[in-house]
This record gives sequence, structure tokens and C-alpha cells, in this order.
Amino acid sequence: MSKPRVRSRAQARARSSGKILNVAEKYFATLGYSGTSLRRIATEAEVQLALIYYYFGSKAQLYEEVLRRHTALLNTRRIAELDRLRAQQAPLEPVLQDLVTPLIDYAMKGGASGRRFVLLLARLFFSSDKESAELVRKHFDPVASRFIEEMERVLPELDRRTVAWIYAFTVGTSLGSLASEERVSRLADGKAALSPEELERTVVTFVLGGAQAVAQAAARAAEPHSP
Repeated sequence: MSKPRVRSRAQARARSSGKILNVAEKYFATLGYSGTSLRRIATEAEVQLALIYYYFGSKAQLYEEVLRRHTALLNTRRIAELDRLRAQQAPLEPVLQDLVTPLIDYAMKGGASGRRFVLLLARLFFSSDKESAELVRKHFDPVASRFIEEMERVLPELDRRTVAWIYAFTVGTSLGSLASEERVSRLADGKAALSPEELERTVVTFVLGGAQAVAQAAARAAEPHSP
């Protein structure tokens, strides 16, 4: 087979698979995994249903691929910055910034695809089914463990369980802030939403204050009491 023909087939596959992933991302984000059918995706992507199975194998594998193309970029950025912070023995605030900022940037500066990714994450993180738990374990827990280890270094007063909760509070606050943007604007009498930089600063300040308060309470509890 000639090289131009091979290249043409590869380009056609990339176009078709890209359309499938974009449509799947939209429906998985808005309807959830169980509410999305492959037939609906195939119809909107203008491909045969069999092509989805050929490219991705199953609905579960398609869902995972939708996640993977986002998480790979997000995790790469976070890990690179975390390595730099660890080498510098950085304090807590920049560690929290590295956890918060990439997600908010991705959501607010990544267009419609970035917004849909946040909806996907919210559905995934707050689901209790085994499939969602396995995807979180596979694609997010390794990086989460790195953050928790670094937070343990800068919060020596706290045990790992408490630090893990601080990590979870930080992620939950970030996701909740992004998902609540329209409602908060309404509750604020229509005031314009925060810019990405303002939201990042507000979330980091909020979770930093909470983490420091927890650490201070633990330090006080550990102090010897007078008889």
C-alpha cells in the first residue's frame, strides 16, 4: 500500500475518532454515562455505530478515552509543577495553587470542552458506582497521592487521614465553585462572575485558611495540659 494512501486512512481515522470523542464528551457531560447511548453518539457524529466499537471497543472504553485525553494534559502540568515545588521545599500555599489553578484554568480558558470536562469530573467524583470509582482510582489517585505526600511534608502536625481530607476539600471546593458560577452570579444580584485569576485566588485563600486552622487546632490539642 502506498504511503499517501496509508496517510489518508490515518487522517480519516483521526477525523472520525475526533468527532466521536467530541460528541461523546458532550453527552457524557450533560446526560451522564448511563443516560448516553452509543447510537445517539453515532447519529450526531455521522458515523456507523459499528465504527465506534471498532475504534474504542465498548461504551466504557469510549468513556475512559474521553477522560484520558483531558486528564493526561491536566496531570502532566500538575506533576511538573509539583516536582519543582518539592525541589524548592515550597510551603503550603503554592502546593494548593498547583492543585487548584490548572483545573480552573482548564475549565474557564478551555472553551466548551473545558467546561464539559468539569461536568464530567463532577459526575465522576460524586458517583458511587464501581465503574466510576475504578476510573478515579486509575486516572486520579496516583496524582492525588503525590499531592497528599507533599501536603504531609508542609503540615507535619497532621496525620495522613486528615491531610487526605484537606486534599478532598480542596478538590471539592474547586469543582463546586466552577459548577456554581451561574448560581452565585444570580445570588450576587447579577454581578459578573469572577475571572479565572480571581476565582483561583479566592479558592486558594479559602482552602489555605481552612488547612492552617486545622493544623493549628491539631498543634494545640497535642500540647501538654497543666494538671
